[in-house]
Amino acid sequence: MMVEALLLTAAVQQPLRLAVGRARPLTGEGNLSFDPFNAANEYAAFISGHTWSAMAVSTIISRQVGKPWVSVLAYSLAGVTAGSRLYAGKHWLSDVLIGGAAGYYTASTIWRWHKARAVAGSKLSLLLVPNGFVVNASF
Repeated sequence: MMVEALLLTAAVQQPLRLAVGRARPLTGEGNLSFDPFNAANEYAAFISGHTWSAMAVSTIISRQVGKPWVSVLAYSLAGVTAGSRLYAGKHWLSDVLIGGAAGYYTASTIWRWHKARAVAGSKLSLLLVPNGFVVNASF
């Protein structure tokens, strides 16, 4: 589920940030400065992929383990990730808030999909082996 969430994050976030072209805080241009389809890293503030990924992984871990202390720890680490992106001047507050919401939504959707498949009796698993991986599917 975590791999799915991270792959989905990358597939959506990278094209979105290129299309939006929001200037990072360190450019000094302000939070309303946009240059769509500018591939320079200075115009890749929206949406925070680090926060999106951290929140998605935290949500999967929290739901898989199901213990409150694990949830607090996982979401705290996601919060630290978001805070570090702000502190480093890589993102605006809205970038990390929307990234966090997207991560939670992405992971929650994947979680619900897997739970529905488990109830229906279908199973898809990925097993890492020394020289590759094995995909096992049953329907």
